Parts: sequence; structure tokens; C-alpha cells
Amino acid sequence: MIMKMRNRCAYPDSPHPGHGHLSDWIAKPYSIVFTAIVLFILIFGIAIFLGWRQFETTRHNALTADKITANLLADFILEHNKATIGILHSYSHRPLFIAAVKNKDLAGVHRHLSDLKKNADIDLTFVTDTHGILWANFPVFPEAIEKDLSNRDWYKGISSRWMPYISTVFKLIVGDKPLAVAICVPIVDEKERPIGILASSQRLSYLVDAIERVPFSPYTTVNVIDRAGKILYSNKFPYQESITNYRFFPILEPALEEIKQQIEMNDPQKDQEKSYLTVVPVGDIGWSVIIERSLKDIYRSEFSRFIETGAISFLLFLLIAFFLIYLRKANLFRKTEELLQAETKLRQEEEKLRVLSSRQEAILAAVPEIIMEVDNNKVYTWANKPGMDFFGEDVIGREAAFYFEGEQETYSIVQPLFNGSIDVIYLESYQRRRDGEKRLLAWWCRVLKDENGQVTGALSSARDISERKRAEETLRRSEENFRHSLDDSPMGVRIVTEEGETIYANRAILDIYGYDSMEDLKTTPVEKRYTPESHADFLIRREKRQQGIDVPSQYTINIIRKDGEVRHLLVLRREILWDGERQFQVLYNDITERKRAEEERERLLAEIAAKNQELESFVYTISHDLRAPLVSMDGFCSLLKRESQDQLGEQGQHYLERIRANVAHMNTLVTELLELSRIGRVVGPEEEIDVGVLLREIEEGLALKLEQGGVEFIVQQPLPAVRGDRGRIRQVFANLIENAVKFRSLERGLRIEVGCEEERGFYRLHVRDNGIGILPQYQEQIFEPFRQLDKGIEGVGMGLALVKRIVEHHGGRLWVESELGKGSTFYFTIPDRT
Repeated sequence: MIMKMRNRCAYPDSPHPGHGHLSDWIAKPYSIVFTAIVLFILIFGIAIFLGWRQFETTRHNALTADKITANLLADFILEHNKATIGILHSYSHRPLFIAAVKNKDLAGVHRHLSDLKKNADIDLTFVTDTHGILWANFPVFPEAIEKDLSNRDWYKGISSRWMPYISTVFKLIVGDKPLAVAICVPIVDEKERPIGILASSQRLSYLVDAIERVPFSPYTTVNVIDRAGKILYSNKFPYQESITNYRFFPILEPALEEIKQQIEMNDPQKDQEKSYLTVVPVGDIGWSVIIERSLKDIYRSEFSRFIETGAISFLLFLLIAFFLIYLRKANLFRKTEELLQAETKLRQEEEKLRVLSSRQEAILAAVPEIIMEVDNNKVYTWANKPGMDFFGEDVIGREAAFYFEGEQETYSIVQPLFNGSIDVIYLESYQRRRDGEKRLLAWWCRVLKDENGQVTGALSSARDISERKRAEETLRRSEENFRHSLDDSPMGVRIVTEEGETIYANRAILDIYGYDSMEDLKTTPVEKRYTPESHADFLIRREKRQQGIDVPSQYTINIIRKDGEVRHLLVLRREILWDGERQFQVLYNDITERKRAEEERERLLAEIAAKNQELESFVYTISHDLRAPLVSMDGFCSLLKRESQDQLGEQGQHYLERIRANVAHMNTLVTELLELSRIGRVVGPEEEIDVGVLLREIEEGLALKLEQGGVEFIVQQPLPAVRGDRGRIRQVFANLIENAVKFRSLERGLRIEVGCEEERGFYRLHVRDNGIGILPQYQEQIFEPFRQLDKGIEGVGMGLALVKRIVEHHGGRLWVESELGKGSTFYFTIPDRT
């Protein structure tokens, strides 16, 4: 057996059972009376204190709830009014409505007002002119037409600044003349000049329906007043028959000016009863939400809780009193019970000692690890089931060395254990499993001693760590290969700790910095290894890392080599495991040559841009200078024809006409050349362009030409709104449409179709015709300046070149798809920047 049953021992000396117990005092009669008096004072004192605290908490919570309710109500009313203003605004900006108001088209205005009335938030609507004369309403009340309402608060409010306005309460002049408020918005024309007022008279019943959606406490008095102190809503005071002043308004005015939300006051109408007013303004429209609550209401709401607290306190006192009586009786029973339990415990302890050895042996047999016991001769005397499964059923009685694999110093390592100099030792040993396979076991060995302290053997637990060792060896080789790859890497590599200390650096990093050893690099101050700008960036990165702020893993730095040369490096920092610990790998890639190449490229691009600018200026100057002699030539030809017509004869006049035609052609060439040079240099304002509206304008401009040519002009819907130079975009469409007319087929009627398709980030627009078409070999040449495929058709060949330049200037591209004899489709794209 592993553990021997220990000798039974007597219990230590202790007081007699039942004597000296902490609850013995309860047996004395006077103790119960004294305790009852103290408990009565304590419980009811606490109850009174808790009642006072409960009332203060209730008062605070009630006032806080009032503030929340008032704010919620104010936000709700404000959003309701904003929604109404938004609806009115949307109608007042409708072009058809504005036109109807401007022309005082009563039928047109009624159509809009009847549509407006369909909104649930709209009650009665009417329209006045800028002088306050009502000339249209809906539902229609004829008696209100031509009424002068300029004396009303809402007219004065909106006409002072021509901004949306919400009025004070007033009586309507129509129907049963109920109380209402007016919500007004100005009606302005296209030049933002006021031409009238659109208003909605909201009867107070509308406001009641909206407010009473919010649940209130039964003890809460809710009032809503306007800027003049008139009641718009109250769940306590009558207000719907006539305009009623709010009785506390004089007190509220200073509070509203000081933005004070709660007022404590004594109500003169209730015998100076203390009351609380919670005041919240409704946005900036002049209305206020007021919630009243009296101190008596707060008492009333908590009265039942005060009764409950008193009753609970009394019941608690009775419960504790009965419990003390019970304790006194139980104490007598306990003393007798303790005597019986002492003897029972003695018998139970003896039984526990008897079963302890067998239980411990069962525990050792049940654990999954190998557990073996040896005597002083290193012979196995006991093994659990995993031990027998590993070594075999015949392991008991065999010496431990029988299972050793290879030469090992296991015995010399464990000898201090058997000498008694140490109690526990760890070792690893190769052992032969029952199937003959060599396995590595990790042993924890503990000495066993008898009651006299003499060593009797050892108890050892073992675990098969063969797979773990192989994994560790694989990891070690992987790390070794990784280090070799770092040593041979052409990139600079450093392994640093979280604090920035370098624990590894390869040769390449020294070559980059121009140092002979890592010690030379470390001893050079950091600020001397960086350019000033890069050093400042380094300090910022270090500060962020210390604060736990994320820093980009890839960044660039500028370093100063030992010889003073500045180099540009791309740095990549990432977390790795190094020798089993969390470290950081920093890779340095010298991008100096690439950086210089990029700078050279930027310089060359700047030079090209400057040359292009000079070329455009040159073309503009030459074109401008050519125009002056052409004008003179045309003028002299006209003068010569007019004054020498008889002397020139018919042939001379023919020559003059040819000269003038060539001058006109040359002038057109110069004009087109100037126009081409202006694109990209002279830029019109960028604006949002409705393509559909633009095409209608172009169609109207070409109406005569399209009608005379019997052209079927089709615009596919929908068309987008794009941003750009309106004049240039118009020039693109006009040129493509005119080209379609110019190069039509004589065999069939001309059909021109304009449409659009949306692509990722672009609009692809097209102009399609059924004209003569273009051969494939000419479909690129037609976009070149001065390129004409048919010399017999009017023009100089600059139109499509201009169109291409305009489209490209707007960030798009232009191309054509065509088949000879079947027509052409010109496509161009414009970025979606709306």
C-alpha cells in the first residue's frame, strides 16, 4: 500500500460541549427585554429616516420626471411644427405653385392647397399677398376672401424677416371661429423676392390630439403657452372657448430669460401651498411647456408607501422578537445536541481514517498520468492503470533500469532523493514502451518516508512528451532557418523589444547606415541618424506606441549615413515570436533610387506641362495675328468689287469671290484653332447641368433645321444631372447632332437618338443616327484636327477635335461605333460628381 493508516489520536482538550457558546447570553431573561427595546428604537428610527429619504428621492424623481416629460413634449411639439413647416416649404417652392401665386391663378392655387390638405399634419390652409390680403383658402370659406390680415401676429412676424413663423393663439374668422395658431412660410419667386404667404391655421384640437399621445402622470398638470403667455393646451384649465392667459406667466418671464428650467413657489390660490413649475422652451418658436406639481401631490403619491414602510417595520420588529424567543428555546436544545454530536464525531473520524488509504489508492489509479512507486532498490512496487498500459502488466517487481533506452544518468540524478537531501526532483528520460517503441517521459519524483522519517522509496508521476519535444525541435530548426534567412537578406532587418531595444540586426542594416558594427550604430545618437523631419516623426511614433495608440505598420524615413549621405528607406514593422517571446521585426528597404526617379519624373512632367502651356500660348498668338490680315484682305476685296466692278469684268469678279471664299475659310480655320487652344485654358464656371433641359434648349435652337430636314429627334429618359461647363457640354451635344444632320443618308429619313447609361462612377451618353456611317479605318482619324473625310461638305474638320478636347477636359473619353451605310453612334463619358 502507498499510504499507511495513521494511528488514531484523541481529540485535543476543549471546553465542555454546550459551555462558552456565543449565544449563551440569550438564556438570561433580562437580555431579551433589553434587546427588544433597542431593536424597537433602531427599527423605527431607521423607518423614519428611510421614509424621509424616500420622500426626498420621490420629490427629486418627480421633478426629474417632469423635466424629462417637459423636454420630451417640447421636442415632440417642435418636431411636429418643423414637419408642418417642412411640408409648407416643399409646396411653397414648387415652380407651378409659385407661378400660380404670381399670376393669382385661383384654380391653380386651389389644386395645390387641396393636395396639401391631404397631409395629416395640415388643417386649414390659405394664401395672402405680401400685404396680408387673403385671396385663397382651402377648405374654401368665401367670407374670408379679401380679408386684410396684416394686423395679425403671424403677418407681423413673417413680414419682418420673411422667414417661417409660428404665431400666438388667435380666433379664426371662419366656421365656428375656434382658437388656432398659424404656421406660415413665405412664397418667393426665382429671384428670392417674396410674392405671398402660405399659411396653415392649426386649430388647438390638432395640438391636443398630438400632445395627448404622450402619457402623463395623474398628478401632473401640463400646460403649453405661446410667447404672449396665452394657453395653447392644458389638461387642467379650460382654454378652448376663449383666449386664456396663463396665471403664472409673470413669474415665468424672468425664468425664461435666465433659461431656468424649474421654479419653486407658493401658490396664492391654494393657501400658499408649495408648488414646483418645470419650464422648457419649445425650440426658438416662442412656445413653452410648463408642468405643475404641488408638494401635496408628491405626498399623496407616496402615502401608501409610507404606510407600507410603517407596517413592514412593525412586522419586522415582531419577527425579530419572536426569533429571539425561538433562539432562547433553541439554545437549550442545542446544548443537549452538542453532547450527542461529540460522541458521533469521534466514531466518524475513526471510520474516515480507516477508508483514507483505500481512497487515496483509488485516486492515484484513476488519474490519466503514469504513476509509479519504487522502493530503495529502484524496483517497481506499484503502478496505476496508465503505468501498466505503458510498461506492461509485468512491470511490478522489475527494476526501473530494465526500461531505460540508451545510456542515461537517471540513477545519479535521483540519488539525492533516496539520500533524503531533497524531497522532489524533475527529470526527462527515454523509456521503452511495452510495444518496443522509444518514448521520452517527463518524471516528477517525490520521496516516500515512514513515520520515523526514513526513506522507503519514491512515488513518481510521468507524462509522455515525445510529440512536444519533436514540435520544439521543429520550431528550433525553423527559427534557426529564419535567422539564416535574415542574415542573408538584402534588406536591413532588426529585431527589437517593445521598449525599442535591438536584440538582433543583420549585416544589411549596417551597410545601409554605413557603419562597421552594430556597436557603432547603437552609440550614434538617434537624432544624428535621422534628418530633422524624420526624427520628429520618430518621436511622434514612439509617443503613440507608449500610449497604446495604433501606428501604421509601414512608413518611410530619411536617414543620415555615417558619411553624411541622406538615404530614403521604406520601413515595415510587424509583431513576431523570437525565442518564444513577443518581439517586433523591422524591415528596411532602401528606396533612395526609386525616390530620386519619382522626383525626376515629377520634374519632367512639370517641364512638359510648361512646354504645353507655352505651345498653347504660341498657337493662340499666331492664330490671333493671322486674323488681322485676313480681315484686311476681305475688306479690300469688298471695296475693289464695289468700286471697280465694271473694269474687272466677269472673270475678275469670279476671282474676287474665290479670294473672299478662301479668306472666309481661312478665318474659320483660325477661329476653330483659337477655340481649340482655349479649351482647358479658358474654363467656364462648373455647375450642375440637367441634361434633359439642355437637350430641349438645343432642340429649340435647331428646330428649323430639324423640321426642314424631316429629322425624327428622340430623347430617351431618364437623363442625369452632371457637373461641368454648361457652354462646353452644350457645344458637345450640338456638334454631334449637327454632324448627324450633315452626314445623313439620302436613301432614308434621318433618325437621331440621344440617351444615357450609368456605369461605375460615370455616365455614358450617346448620340446615335442612321446616317451614312464611317469606315473602321477612319474611326480614329475623324477626331484629329483639320481632318475631313468628305471635302464636299461644309466645314474645316475641327468639330470633333473640339468635342474630344472638351470631353477629355471634363475627365471623360469620346469614341465612335459605326458601320458603313447603317449609321454611327458617338459615345462619351462624364464622371458622376453630383
